[in-house]
Amino acid sequence: MEKKRNDHTAINDLSLVQYLHELGIEPVATRPGELDYRSPFTDDSSAIMTVYHDSNSFEDIGSGLKGSLCDFACHLFGCSPEELCGDIARYRLCAVGRHSAALD
Repeated sequence: MEKKRNDHTAINDLSLVQYLHELGIEPVATRPGELDYRSPFTDDSSAIMTVYHDSNSFEDIGSGLKGSLCDFACHLFGCSPEELCGDIARYRLCAVGRHSAALD
């Protein structure tokens, strides 16, 4: 029997690109293996956040933030990983994980 994964590392198995789409954040540019988005962490409309497909991670040059999907959501919503895991519906992670076994 497989043990349930209920810590924040399970969240990182979900697609960051799919999560951004669920939040209504769409790319402004694409390159092989990378998508650019307007930074949600700064008011500067020219600031870019890059999402890397291979590592399922982000880097926001303007704010200096980078990391996993969990890191992204915690920075965006100002919450801890424990809060994020405790209320996945509130943070819309359930919509991304609906067809994923990552949080089962």
